[in-house]
Amino acid sequence: MDKSKVFCIKELRENLNLIQQVTNDPGVYKWYCSKNILEKTILKALNLSFEKVKNDIEKIEYQNKNYYCIYVGDSKNLRRRIISNHLNGSVRTSTFRKTLAAIIYHNEGTYSKEMINNLQDKMLIEICFCANYHEKQKEIINNSFRPLNNQDIKGERYYTDDRHYKKTKNGLKSERITELRDKIK
Repeated sequence: MDKSKVFCIKELRENLNLIQQVTNDPGVYKWYCSKNILEKTILKALNLSFEKVKNDIEKIEYQNKNYYCIYVGDSKNLRRRIISNHLNGSVRTSTFRKTLAAIIYHNEGTYSKEMINNLQDKMLIEICFCANYHEKQKEIINNSFRPLNNQDIKGERYYTDDRHYKKTKNGLKSERITELRDKIK
């Protein structure tokens, strides 16, 4: 992503100077996690294996460690979306937090705001400030596998035998994410 910044969530949550770098501008953001979290938490809940997705999932290196992109979003106001909704919101105000809660609930049998925050604190977020944010998000989503994106994905590339994705008129949509979210309504 052009002109992007990468933040460690724990540092972002605790440092006012970093929070101020997330402006009210429009843009696209990507959430990343370690292979351990991806494999043992996220993919486990989605009934997918790392081997199946490893070649299709984008990764970045941060402090000599690989992180894998799990979610892409866009917003007219990045500060409100990321700081207010994703870091401090509830499962009712943030679909991303609700998805994380559903994954935690599936794996642990319970979830709490603290559990969601603890999981997020081990993640990274990459933020790209751009005016054409909605088009940029669509382009990014269609280039790689994003396990927590529930939006339509073009093509058959991520369709699995266990029907992680269902076919829609616009492409593929995750049944598994919807199923997990429905358990915590």
